[in-house]
Amino acid sequence: MVLVLAGGAIYLFLNSSNIVKALVESQGSAATGVNVTIDAVELDVLNGSATVKGLRVGNPDGFSSRNALSVAEITVALDPATVREEVLTITRIYVDNP
Repeated sequence: MVLVLAGGAIYLFLNSSNIVKALVESQGSAATGVNVTIDAVELDVLNGSATVKGLRVGNPDGFSSRNALSVAEITVALDPATVREEVLTITRIYVDNP
């Protein structure tokens, strides 16, 4: 039983970036009613940062441009010591080529 739990935890840790990518794309598309895609997600759990590369939010029918929003990269970093606090301390927000 312990091996199964450990294996599951390792699987989730190793695949967390792909899991987050799939969740953002599916839930973002459902919430907005348009196609939301991401090229890649990079999570650094130990340092408290996440990077989303190639975020695209489609336009609804009737608009001439393909995307309503396109961002090359978004990185958010927080102070890992504040994860269990009521208020998280964000140390960096970086948006490249919105």
